[in-house]
Amino acid sequence: MDLSQDLRDALVGTTLTGTSGVRYHLREILGEGGQGWIYKANYKEPNGFWVVVKVLRPERAQDEALSRFEREADVLRMLGSLAPGNPNIVRFFDFGAHTVDSFVGEVSLPFIVLEYVDGQTLEQVIRAHGGFGLPVARVARVMRQVARALQTVHDQRIIHRDLKPSNILLTQIDGIEVAKVTDFGLVKLTDVGLYRTGAFAGASLGYAPPEQYEMGNTRVSVQTDVFSFATILYEALSGQEAFPCKPGDNAFRVMSRMQTADRPSLARVSATISRELRDRP
Repeated sequence: MDLSQDLRDALVGTTLTGTSGVRYHLREILGEGGQGWIYKANYKEPNGFWVVVKVLRPERAQDEALSRFEREADVLRMLGSLAPGNPNIVRFFDFGAHTVDSFVGEVSLPFIVLEYVDGQTLEQVIRAHGGFGLPVARVARVMRQVARALQTVHDQRIIHRDLKPSNILLTQIDGIEVAKVTDFGLVKLTDVGLYRTGAFAGASLGYAPPEQYEMGNTRVSVQTDVFSFATILYEALSGQEAFPCKPGDNAFRVMSRMQTADRPSLARVSATISRELRDRP
C-alpha cells in the first residue's frame, strides 16, 4: 500500500485545526510535489473564504524538508506581522500539525495555511506567450511589485534565495493585476547562521547565481535575490530563459556557463524589445 497517496486522498473532506484554534475544511487537491500536497480549503466555517493549506508529506517530515517547512512558516508569520502588510507577499494565516491514523500507526502531518491566490504563475503566463516576451508595460508593472516585495523582505534581513517565475503569482484585484511572491522555504536570515542550508538545497538551476552553489553558501546576500530578479526580468521581456538548462545539466555545468558564456542579450532574442531596453553594442 502507498501510505503517502492514501493519506493525500483521505485528507480531502477533513478538518485541520491550526495553532490559532481556527479550523480549516479541506475541499480539493490543487497540486502536489516532492515536498507535499496543496489543498483548497475554507477558513473557519464550512462556507468560509478560501485559503490554501500546504501539507508536508509524511516521509519528508523528518529531514531537511521539515526544517524548510517550519522556516517558511516562521518567516511568513514575521512578514505578516509588519504594519502595514505588503500586498505583494502571499499572506500567512496559520501553522499546525494534523495527526492521523494509518496502517503504520499515528502519523503527524505539519501544515501551513496561506492566502488563496486565484490566478496563474508568472511562469505560466510567459509560457502562454509561446516564446515571445510580455508587453513591456506589463512587465514593468509586475516586476515593480516584485521589487517592492523583495524590499520588504530585505529590510527584515531576509534573503529569499528561490525567486523564479513559478514563485510569483499573478491575480486580479478590482481589475488591477497584482503580483505576489511566495515559497519562502529556502530563506536565509542574514544575521542568523541557523538558517543556512546545504550548498545545493533547492537552488533553482538557471535562476540562482553561482555563489549559491558554493559549499556553505557563505557569500549569499541580498545580491543573490537581485541576480534572480534580473533573470526573471530578462525572461519576461524576451520569452527566453536567461540561462537555459540543457538535458543532463547539473549545478556545476550551469554555473560554468553563467561565468564563461556570452551574457544574455535582449537584442539577440527579441526584435520586439524597444531600443532603450536592448543591450548597447
